[in-house]
Amino acid sequence: MINKFKQWLLGEEQQTKEAVISVEQAICVLMIEVMMSDLDTDERERERVFELLHKQYNVEKDDIQTLYFNALETKQNSHDVYQFTKRIRDQFDEQQRYDMIVALWHIAYSDGVIDPHEDFIIRKINDLLHLHHSHFVKAKLQAKPAEE
Repeated sequence: MINKFKQWLLGEEQQTKEAVISVEQAICVLMIEVMMSDLDTDERERERVFELLHKQYNVEKDDIQTLYFNALETKQNSHDVYQFTKRIRDQFDEQQRYDMIVALWHIAYSDGVIDPHEDFIIRKINDLLHLHHSHFVKAKLQAKPAEE
């Protein structure tokens, strides 16, 4: 018990957990976070997550299902998104982080409705990725589907 407390004080436990999370898993967790933030998981959102993981992040189609369910479990066992944004922030440059915000907006738009909770979580992720508010606005406009 005392060793656990010492590890916690020194931050060793947090570092161990972060080292286990792959960048792909962190991305998928954040995508799931946006998808589930409106409390109405739409199949179109899930399909969009799978599509983005394959096309934008080069995850093999055979591996997407496994990654998705592992990320879903990871999300359910975590209390915040900081560890995932930190992992991405450490690995991605500014353009890659911006592209990820665009991808999150694509997920939010995929059901046809932007819920205030989706807007909030994307804004929070944008801030945790150390991007400017202008990135947030530009990404939202870039991802917005054309009016038909």
